[in-house]
Amino acid sequence: MATESQFFLAFTNGSNPIEDFLPYWFNILIWCIITNVVIHVLAALVAFRALRFQRIGSYAACIFLLVSLIYPLTGGAIFSALIAGVLSTVEIDIEANYVVLIGVALTFAYVVTSYSRVLASL
Repeated sequence: MATESQFFLAFTNGSNPIEDFLPYWFNILIWCIITNVVIHVLAALVAFRALRFQRIGSYAACIFLLVSLIYPLTGGAIFSALIAGVLSTVEIDIEANYVVLIGVALTFAYVVTSYSRVLASL
């Protein structure tokens, strides 16, 4: 069973391997949330700056901020649970640094997918 200190391994030096499902899932999800919020806050700042004189267009930035929490709590939670389930079933012990990379990769995949959908609709 996971100890309480294993839930926060992503914030340490990463020398301790993670072995159970719950620490895998929690750390992947936390890093997916952190990176997703950072990217969407930057996009919202750019949108606020670019659309500051538009009456309705400035609300697009509010939508960016809303989306920054919707995806990690729905799709991010599901995909991180799938990845954590596979890693814990195969019994692969990976360090916390790699869990950070998996969380960032989930956000990167979401951003690339979203951008390609928007680009196709133009």
